[in-house]
Amino acid sequence: MLKQHKILMGSIVWIGIYFLLIAGLPNESAVRQMVGPISVAIAAIGVSFWLFRQYWLLTTQNRYFWLLLSLGMMLFGLTNLYDVISFTVQSTDQFTLATNWLWAFSYLVFFIALIYKLLILTSYYTSQQFVFNILVFLTFVLALGLHFIIMPLFDLSQQSIGFDSIEIIYPLLDLSILVTVFILLNLTWLTENVKWYSMFGLMILILGDLLYFYFVTIEGLIETAYIQPLWLLGVVLIGVSGFYARDHEGVHLSQHGHQFSLRQEILSYIVIFILMTFVFHSYGWEINSLSLGLAFILVITVVRNIFLIRQNLKLVAQYQYLAYHDDLTGLLNRSKFNEDLTRVMKSAEQKGERVALIMVDLDNFKPVNDDFGHSIGDALLQQVAGRLAQVIEDKGILYRLGGDEFIVLVPQLEDDGDKLADEMMHRFGAPFDLGETEVQVTPSMGVSIYPEDGEYSDLLLQLADTAMYQVKRDGKNNY
Repeated sequence: MLKQHKILMGSIVWIGIYFLLIAGLPNESAVRQMVGPISVAIAAIGVSFWLFRQYWLLTTQNRYFWLLLSLGMMLFGLTNLYDVISFTVQSTDQFTLATNWLWAFSYLVFFIALIYKLLILTSYYTSQQFVFNILVFLTFVLALGLHFIIMPLFDLSQQSIGFDSIEIIYPLLDLSILVTVFILLNLTWLTENVKWYSMFGLMILILGDLLYFYFVTIEGLIETAYIQPLWLLGVVLIGVSGFYARDHEGVHLSQHGHQFSLRQEILSYIVIFILMTFVFHSYGWEINSLSLGLAFILVITVVRNIFLIRQNLKLVAQYQYLAYHDDLTGLLNRSKFNEDLTRVMKSAEQKGERVALIMVDLDNFKPVNDDFGHSIGDALLQQVAGRLAQVIEDKGILYRLGGDEFIVLVPQLEDDGDKLADEMMHRFGAPFDLGETEVQVTPSMGVSIYPEDGEYSDLLLQLADTAMYQVKRDGKNNY
């Protein structure tokens, strides 16, 4: 983590130095025009090897995303290098037609990489509300892109004989990438272990392009040299994302994976308000009673929808808690155990780790229920759950499977599970104070370990259960 931050901070410092450098040089200076493309070219080519290394190390389907990203970045860097050579030969800072086509092709590779990533993520999550957000943002991007970029470029093409179709194809490709990145950012809010650096890096690259088209090509207000730092920062952010590929190669929905986020809804409404602001601006801020009425209705509609979403999110959170937790003890239940066991064993297989299951069953629990009643039996189960939870803490994950059966899942096992099992046995030494009476119960436990005892989750669970019943046959109160 420290290394990534050093690289990012170093790049930001260099961007600051770069601005000071171009500010102190005359506009026609060759150094002023070349330092930006050279910096971007070196960074992009270096990052491409960096990203390719992640493709080489990974074993999941995500590796092809990094391969495509690496190829696109290499082409992007070589295009900047070609631009420097063209400038040296022609002594002009205007991009050649070949350079524009090469840049467009590198962005096409980026776009294919994003589509591939999108196909992976959408297999985990779909939602009508998600589609609504995408339509809102797609409309926003297309409306602004057409108004500020595409239509002015089209008008410019009618006035200029030397204007080529790539001048319109390129920004269309930029807008397509921008929409895809927004979709991916929405999906990564709903998943764990997905880093945003590559997405934000691409957004910054696109921002640099759009600023170039608007302020340099259309308006002629600034030089290309002032856009280069954005491209450099975008390249570095994409490179930093490669650091996380090894540790976060999987995509797992979080416990709230299907819960729509309020911040996503707010983001959609912010986009709507921004678009409304641009509409008023396009009409010269001529506000009348109709426009004020429309704005007021929009505001109260947004406030009402946000209130309803907050209420719905609370209900969804309650339902999800009940779906994965035991009513009596508050522990995670069998459904959550099955999901977690599959996920943990898949991760252990990929990383070469060991996993333990410790099955716990109370000895002589039925007589407690028969002699003292079910209310005392329930109170006993609650206290047993509390003692086990105090022992396990962050060493593993505790579940109640049902009745008087508990199970502990221990990821990243470093021993044979004996130490944790001994600690659990020790906590049953003292009787349980149930108010009107004290009850002494003992546990019988069975332990199974991946991969020594079995390589499949069903087999591992069966072996732990068999070991626990063997302990009961041998005299109980052991493991």
